[in-house]
Amino acid sequence: MVFGFFRKGGGEEEAVSRYADVVVVSLRKSAYYADSRDALLKTVGAAIEDSPSGKVVIEMSGVKQFTSGPLGALVVSARKAAEKGGRLVLAASVSGFVGKVLSTATETAANPSYPNVRAALSALSTEAASAFDKAQ
Repeated sequence: MVFGFFRKGGGEEEAVSRYADVVVVSLRKSAYYADSRDALLKTVGAAIEDSPSGKVVIEMSGVKQFTSGPLGALVVSARKAAEKGGRLVLAASVSGFVGKVLSTATETAANPSYPNVRAALSALSTEAASAFDKAQ
C-alpha cells in the first residue's frame, strides 16, 4: 500500500510516501539551514510515528547544502527511530558526509546511506521494495 502526502517544512514542502512498513521523506529544497531544523524534526518525527516498523528513508538527491541544525534534527530522529525499534537511513545523501556524521553521532553503523530510494527500501524491507516497484 502506498500513501503520498505533503508536509510543510521550512517554507517548501517535503514529499512523504509510505511503502508497506517504510516511510520515505523526500527533501525538496536544495539547501537546508538552521531555520529548517524544527520543521524537519517535526516532519521526520511524524514519519517515524506513521511507520508501523519505525523505518524511515530520507531521500536527499536534490539537496546541495545541509547545515548542522538540520543534521541535528536527523540525529535526534535516528535515535527516536531506534527507540521504536526502527531505523533511519539516507538515500543519495549530500556527498555521503551527512551519512557519516549521522552514523558517528548516533554511535552506530545502523544508519547507512544508500545511492537511491530503491536500494534503501530493499535494505529495510522486501515488502516496501516490492510496493515501490509496483508504484513506479
